[in-house]
Amino acid sequence: MIGDEYFQLRAQIGTSLFSLAKVARELAAPEPLTSRLVALQAGLRDPFLFLMLGESGAGKSILFNTLFDREFAGGEQFRGRGVIFRYGATTADTPVGEELVEAERPFIFLRDFTLVDAPGYEATAATSAILARYLPRADLIFFTLALRGEAAVWDFLASLPREHLRRLVLIVSKCDTVAPHEVLLGVKRLRHTMLARLGQACPIFAVAAPTRSGFDKLERHIDSQALTSTARCERLRKVCDVAQEILRELGEPIQVARKKAEREAVRIDEHRQALGARNDQSLRHAAGTLWSIAQTFEAAKKRGEDLLRGKLTLFGLLRAEPAWWAEFHREIEERLRHDVLRHLDASVEHFTADLQDAWEGQRTILRRLEAPLLAPFSRDHAPLLSTLRTAVVERDPAGATTTRMGEATARARDLLRFPGLASLGALAGLSGAWLAGTFVEGAALILVLTTVAVIVLLQVLRSNAFATFRTIMAHRRELLLGHIEDEMRGEMDRVYEELAAAFEPLIAAQTAIRTQFDPVLQRLEQLGELFEKCRADIAARKASAPPPPEELAAAEDFADEPQPALAASL
Repeated sequence: MIGDEYFQLRAQIGTSLFSLAKVARELAAPEPLTSRLVALQAGLRDPFLFLMLGESGAGKSILFNTLFDREFAGGEQFRGRGVIFRYGATTADTPVGEELVEAERPFIFLRDFTLVDAPGYEATAATSAILARYLPRADLIFFTLALRGEAAVWDFLASLPREHLRRLVLIVSKCDTVAPHEVLLGVKRLRHTMLARLGQACPIFAVAAPTRSGFDKLERHIDSQALTSTARCERLRKVCDVAQEILRELGEPIQVARKKAEREAVRIDEHRQALGARNDQSLRHAAGTLWSIAQTFEAAKKRGEDLLRGKLTLFGLLRAEPAWWAEFHREIEERLRHDVLRHLDASVEHFTADLQDAWEGQRTILRRLEAPLLAPFSRDHAPLLSTLRTAVVERDPAGATTTRMGEATARARDLLRFPGLASLGALAGLSGAWLAGTFVEGAALILVLTTVAVIVLLQVLRSNAFATFRTIMAHRRELLLGHIEDEMRGEMDRVYEELAAAFEPLIAAQTAIRTQFDPVLQRLEQLGELFEKCRADIAARKASAPPPPEELAAAEDFADEPQPALAASL
């Protein structure tokens, strides 16, 4: 079929234009841009116009029928008149004046070709409306003639404007009725006459419709000189160029919005990272509060150890009600609670001020990002401080350490009572033996043994008391610090979760933009690649297009065929 490669390429461009128009509608493109697309699509479907001139009875209609492998041209109803063959859903003939008929036929190839079959050049119709209307617009002008080339033929051709002769193709028809060598000689004579009468060379093709001899070369010439001509390829290239320009116009605002969304996403991510760093700063502030309270416990433990070291003697343990417990309670219990509450008062106020500073900083960031603002910071440090004070009272009741240490010293006193009495008895026995002068060595040995036992037991009991005190203080410290940490971290988490949540609408908006635009940009990129590929194919076809065949080569189908074979084909 004529122009298969061209129509395949045009179909690719048409499909890409259809996809581009669909994207333009989805993007609500402005009317001027959509109008350009409609014009491109309409222009792409412009049919080729072939004009058939020649002598009456030279086989003009048969030439059209053979070229397109359809029986549509010719007929008694068209005799003596020109016929314009167009595509129509149904067969219809519409007179356009006395000399011209517009014939619609339901043949698909007529969507791509408008064929004008003129009457013989000697008829009036051939020299009036048809020539004036279709000669300037024709992509190719066919002229059928006999080998003899009547003088009137050359007179008619010489009367045509010279710019139209560049699109003229001479067809020597009915070559199956003469000998092959006569065809070759006839083409040579026609060439010489053409150069003499027209002053330029035009392609000459010798054809025979019954055997389709010569039609292959003629079809290749039509493909190269009309369908893939420089003008037609340039039209397709311009369609691709305009389509790519429309692609850029469609994609540019999307690219701008997409890049803006990317920049906003980067800014949001940077602010989120900064918020994370600010959270770490608040954590360090809370850790500083816990460390200062822990140091308060360490100082209380050291004071307690110093006090126990001076009070946990043999006589101090053997007293039924040690007088120093009041001092212990005052120095350890009351002073520790006072120091802890003092630290809490200062730390919670600073902690709340730190959260407020983070909150206000986030409000400033959201204002710069043109996002919904947070409400002003409304948290007061009083509720948190009250909660922590209550925790100190409830989780570290007053006198708890004094009570447990009193219980420990009571157990130690019970353990020391019997060895102490034994040691005193041994001392009394040694005194009696000394006065009596008998068993002095034995009494002295008993005194030494009981004294050593008392000293060793006293050291063990003192160590146990210190260990008990350290354990009590460590337990109090961990219990209180754990609760303070939980409360401060909980308050901090609530604040920073609200601050982080303020970014969610922005993140959702940027995600929506990417979700909306990324598929469109991908489709535009794919269409751009398709149009670029079509441009490359157009350039390749122009580069590989064969030159017009020489007239003598066009007659070789007959010159190379032996005479007997030709006679047999007839």
